[in-house]
Amino acid sequence: GTNYGIFRSTNSGASWTAVNNGLTPTGGFVGVSAIAVNGTNIFAGTIGHGIFLSTDNGNSWIAVNSGLSTNSALVINALEVKDGNIFAGTPVGAFISFTNGGNWVTINTGLSNNTDYEVNSLLVEGSDIYAGTNYGVYTTSNNGLAWSQCSSGMPLERIISLGSNTQGFCVGS
Repeated sequence: GTNYGIFRSTNSGASWTAVNNGLTPTGGFVGVSAIAVNGTNIFAGTIGHGIFLSTDNGNSWIAVNSGLSTNSALVINALEVKDGNIFAGTPVGAFISFTNGGNWVTINTGLSNNTDYEVNSLLVEGSDIYAGTNYGVYTTSNNGLAWSQCSSGMPLERIISLGSNTQGFCVGS
């Protein structure tokens, strides 16, 4: 994903081809900020145009924004997949789709400081999901029904990236 949409390589990155049919609005480009894959479905999160779905390897895209209720919710900071559910991080919090992008539901209970719900990054690790927010890291083990802060010992500041390996977790701010 780039500021000019999505590009696909079929030869390990030796060459790239734009695959933006249905992704670009009239007269402009859609900046792609996040990509997630759920089986044969590819999701592209964009900057201001919401989430798009491709079921044909990126050859065509359709908007899947039902439930992303505000313009701020159409700015997608992060996408993740867990157990077939799609998670989106936005400036107004976290959303989940149980229907492969068909409908999105807000999942902000316990997330952030109750006035700023921005989710900058998401990470699935085992049965848990982690969210990097403007006030540290939060976790949920029940698909976002309830979040709890897990930032003890670190400054409560904007977390923009999360990563993990067998040795533990890393955050970037």
